[in-house]
Formats: sequence, C-alpha cells, structure tokens
Amino acid sequence: MNKKLGHLIIWQHAPLLIGMLILFIALGAWTGFRMNQHWQMLDQNHDMLISGLKYDHRRQQYQDVDGLVAPSKQQYLNQYLQVYHADRRGLLANLRVGSNVEPNDFLWGISILVGIALIAIPRYRHQNEWLQSLGFRRAAIFGATFLSYSLTTIIAYSLAKLMVLLVLVQNIPGIYFAQFNWWVWGGNVISTTLVALILMTASALVLLVTPNLVMAMLVGYAIVKPISWFVLIRSFGQPGNYLLAFLNQHWLLGIAIGCLVWGLGGILGRYLSAQQITERNHQAILLPAWRVPMLIGLSIILTKLITDVMLAPQTSWSYVAVVWSATLIGLIAWIYQPRWSRYFWQVVRQLR
Repeated sequence: MNKKLGHLIIWQHAPLLIGMLILFIALGAWTGFRMNQHWQMLDQNHDMLISGLKYDHRRQQYQDVDGLVAPSKQQYLNQYLQVYHADRRGLLANLRVGSNVEPNDFLWGISILVGIALIAIPRYRHQNEWLQSLGFRRAAIFGATFLSYSLTTIIAYSLAKLMVLLVLVQNIPGIYFAQFNWWVWGGNVISTTLVALILMTASALVLLVTPNLVMAMLVGYAIVKPISWFVLIRSFGQPGNYLLAFLNQHWLLGIAIGCLVWGLGGILGRYLSAQQITERNHQAILLPAWRVPMLIGLSIILTKLITDVMLAPQTSWSYVAVVWSATLIGLIAWIYQPRWSRYFWQVVRQLR
C-alpha cells in the first residue's frame, strides 16, 4: 500500500477509527460486567446447578446433561464454574443455563455499520474524488481504506475481548481460572473478529453495487448466521448437524474458509471500485452488469427474511412462492424502474 495514500486515508477517517476503538473498549467493559453478573448468579445458586446431576453407580461419579463428570458435587461445581475451560467452549457454555452470555449480536450489527461507513462516508463527502485528483486510482483508494478499517476492527475486537477478560479476572476468584485455557479464549477472539470482518466486507461490497443503505444492512443481517456457523463452533455451544459436527472437529478449516471469504471480498471490492462512475451514484444499481445477480440474490434474501418473520415455520411452498413473486416484482420496479412504476418513483423522489 502506498504510504502517502495510507496516511491520507487514516487522516480522513481518523475520528471514526478512533471512535471505533473507544466504543469497543466500552462495550468490552459492559460485556465483562454482564458476564460477571451471570457467573455470580450461578455461584450463588449451587442448588440449581446440581439439581440435574445424575449419579453413575458403576463409575461412582456424577454427570450432567452436557457430559461433564466429577466424583463429587463440590468438585463438579469447581469444574463447572471454571472460566474458559477447555471442555466448556467458552464461559459457562452449558445447555441448561445458556450457551453463552457474550452479546455478540449487536457487536456484529456495529460491524455491518462499519462496512457501510467504509463506502458511504467517502462517497457522500466526495473524499475519493479529492484523492483521485492527487493521482490515486479508485482500486488503490478502496484497498487502503479497506485495510485501514480491517486493522482497526481487529484491534478494536481484540481490545474489547481483553477488557472482558480483565473485568472477569478482577471480579471472579482466581481458583476458577485454574484451568483457564488460552487456546479457547484465543479461539473466541479469532472467531468473533473474523465474523466481524466478513460482515464489514459484505456490507461494503453491497454498497459498491447499490447506494441503498437499507439493502446493505439487510444483506449483512441475512449472512450473520451462515457465516458464524463456519467459525464460532469452537467457542459457542454444540453442533446441530453433520456439517457443524465436522467443522467442530476441524475448527481451523472453518477459520481458513472464513479468511478466504474475507480475502476474496477485499479483492472483489478492488475490482468493483475500479468500475465505479460518479454519474451513476443516483441509480438503484451502480454497475449495470450486476443488476441480474442483485435481483436474484436480493429476492432470495428478502423472501427468506419475510417468511421467517411473518409466516409460520410449517408454511407451504405455495405461500413462499407468492412472497418470492411479490418480492421479485418489487425489486424489478426498484432496479429497472419500468414505465408502469415511474410515477411511484417520482412521488418517492418528491417526498425525499
């Protein structure tokens, strides 16, 4: 990366990048406080924890529904309340109590917004045009911006996780860190950071194709679950099907796939940014060649979201087909703006 370009990008985006670091450190402290409250609640309710234990007379040991065994109830409690123990896949990952209390959902929501900011802020403040006037190409500008935001995201998530750990160490007795496993904790950090990077990249790529912020957020929201399947198994809960069971045994493979997706996303972003033309910024789809792929992809995503929210899980395929058809018609009207829909879009522009 050109050093001069990198310095200019950091200077342009410094307030947001610094704000990200401060926000994530604060969120890390708040998360640590929540997790400590959860641990303290369990420590004060031993009867609840041992109520589901079953005694194996042949092996002379107690066992819970997750398979954790101990020769006595007290030793079971000492084992169960261990923080980031290798057998727990995270803090207190117990099926009866809750697989995890780390609130990653809103952190990933912030990651989607970071990806949107990566594209939207330079676009609406015309920062890239100024950099182009200095002789830098669009692809190089995107690459430098993407790298700056990615490094900031990595640092921000790492600091947030360190803050969580610091709060826990300060409030939970040291005996419950006796079996602390750095590999489990590090896997948690790597997993959640990689999901954040992929979500940031996905929302940025959508904005390179369409200026619609809502579409970028919807796509980001839609891919949270499938992306997290590949990289979060080590840190959160148990697998629910054969694919997840395989990835649970080959966590590094999931991480490698996630890194590949992130890297390819960055390469695709450089290609898409090189195709940008300022005069198209007010069109529904900025790159004509991407109209059909966006039409198909968005229709599937929106249909899935609508059916999940509005229809029962047992809904027949005929209802899904009706929703997909209506979604497809709406997207055609938005992307191609045929003659029959022009009056509607004129009213929308006037209202805006």
